Amino acid sequence: MSNFSFLENEFNILQTESLKSESNILDEPEISLIYSRKALENSVKFVYRVDEDLDEELIKEFDLFTLINHSDFMSIVPSEIINELHYIRKMGNKAVHGSKTPFSSKDSLYTNQCLYKFQRWIVEVYSNYEIDGDYDVFNFTSEEKEDKESVIQKTEEQKKLEEENAKLQAQLDALKTTLENKPKEEQERKKEHVVKVKDITEHETRLRLIDLELQEAGYDTKNFKNGFDKEYKLTLEDGSTGYADYVLWGEDEKPLAVIEAKRFSSSVSKGKHQAKLYTDALQKEFDKDILTFVMNGRVIEYTNGIYPFREIHSFFPAHELIRSLQKKEALLTIKPSSFEVDDSITDRTYQKRVIKSVLKSYEAHKMRALLVMATGTGKTRVSASLSDILIRADWVKKVLFLADRKELVRQAKNNFSTYLHETCVNLVEEKDLDNRMHFGTYETVHNLIQKGKYNSAYFDLIIVDEAHRTIYKKYKSIFEYFDSFILGLTATPADEVHRNTYEFFQTGSEPTDSYDLATAIENGHLVDFNPYEIDLGIVKRGIKYESLTEEEKEEYEDKFDVEEENEIDSSDINKRIFNKQTNEKVLQYLYEHAFKIDDGNKIGKTIIFAKSKAHAEYIKEVFDLLYPSKSEEAQIIHSEISHV
Repeated sequence: MSNFSFLENEFNILQTESLKSESNILDEPEISLIYSRKALENSVKFVYRVDEDLDEELIKEFDLFTLINHSDFMSIVPSEIINELHYIRKMGNKAVHGSKTPFSSKDSLYTNQCLYKFQRWIVEVYSNYEIDGDYDVFNFTSEEKEDKESVIQKTEEQKKLEEENAKLQAQLDALKTTLENKPKEEQERKKEHVVKVKDITEHETRLRLIDLELQEAGYDTKNFKNGFDKEYKLTLEDGSTGYADYVLWGEDEKPLAVIEAKRFSSSVSKGKHQAKLYTDALQKEFDKDILTFVMNGRVIEYTNGIYPFREIHSFFPAHELIRSLQKKEALLTIKPSSFEVDDSITDRTYQKRVIKSVLKSYEAHKMRALLVMATGTGKTRVSASLSDILIRADWVKKVLFLADRKELVRQAKNNFSTYLHETCVNLVEEKDLDNRMHFGTYETVHNLIQKGKYNSAYFDLIIVDEAHRTIYKKYKSIFEYFDSFILGLTATPADEVHRNTYEFFQTGSEPTDSYDLATAIENGHLVDFNPYEIDLGIVKRGIKYESLTEEEKEEYEDKFDVEEENEIDSSDINKRIFNKQTNEKVLQYLYEHAFKIDDGNKIGKTIIFAKSKAHAEYIKEVFDLLYPSKSEEAQIIHSEISHV
């Protein structure tokens, strides 16, 4: 007999991992936790598949964390269960990736009880079953023992087979049919009911989640003492007594930070005032600055007492708390905007102006800034000069420069190495993280975060090259992970920048500052261009079958179905047709009218923008046929070709 015997009939697809989790609680707590996490994932996806108010397609798009935190899911599952789901998830992840401290049977038992509570809720909501009895610690099944590696491999293989599991789909279809005949009112009423499990409380789960977060930041919470690390007694300003949920201490036994824990159903804003009272009391007692965190089990917010509370990814390790307190002193006493700009890096008036604009924005307690500067006006120099001032002002110690291509990363790293006397590392080529300035692609940095190489307070400034919404939409997790100043750089004209970009950089409806192309040309910092327009026939007008010659119609019929498609729009020509005559015409016109060097025998530096890599290679083929003796003058440049 098992505590999970209620998972029968159409619910037995949820039972296997739950039974394995239960059977390993006492002897193999680590394996029990892995199975609990797998059972949780199956159960969450199950709810998405059977509940008509949820979008089943989200399963393919989101990970478990996002599925649990989705507003639709949270509106269905009772709030007290949500924290328990995150506890199961985090304990399972910790078990899979390894932990510095061993797991106990108390950990695996609590996790399994949380799983029981959720799965029992599922059965009672999505069926007509009534489940009697309580979770019984003497009612565990016994199964054959397994090693951790085989369990992880097995769960991964099962995940891949889930989508093709016909039995699973048949059971889900049967359950959906049953649910269609169940009164909606009854289902909604049952959703609000949560079975009580002995020793499982919202308060206990919340504290366990905070302990997990602290453990991930390097704190030994298993040795935290009540009355010191937890429930620290304080005398508040009005003379009353208060108890700080957590106090984080330095090696000198002086406090570094206070953590206020609030109920999951409460917003963290409700704990901010109380946390501030505790912070003030600690500061008065020890005559030193204290950092403040508030957490409700799901969201962590933080303030250094200068900048407003803001949501952060995770708690800071102790050495980062010390560094944050040191930085706080600089933030209070030093104004970077008063520093002289180094003329050897940036000596133009507009460059100094935009640097000052960003510095004053940061001084006004804003964490993000966006500069719009025309290509060629020195965006990289500006970002280097800004970094130099913030480092000299002790506002910044570590800098991360992000770009979307390896070549841009290499160029930026080389330029910064020339401009500044700071240690720099190209993360694409090496992983020496002891350097002050790190340069990497979004993908490289994302992978390093996944591997645990950076804590969330590691960088003080992140510079985003060519900032636009597609980048931060795809790699949003990077910016959510690090708590730092962010500087976005883009050459996109201010009136063409997407509003989501402004929202991301929190600059309202315009950039922090800008220097546009027209102004740069007017001031003589850039040279204007003179466009030449060439009539390229089908490239400009497109193709209409009825307008073609008989010979051209035959060629069209060989390539396309005339009945299905009797014309091709001009915008699709180079995507679908590599027209030899048109490309010859462009190259011949270029060779005749281009700027010449070497006494007119050679074309000067020229760039031809192709529609795709294949199109670029086709242009090269046509060039070689037209000018075989000058083949070396034309080279293809794209991401798959290096050292051009």
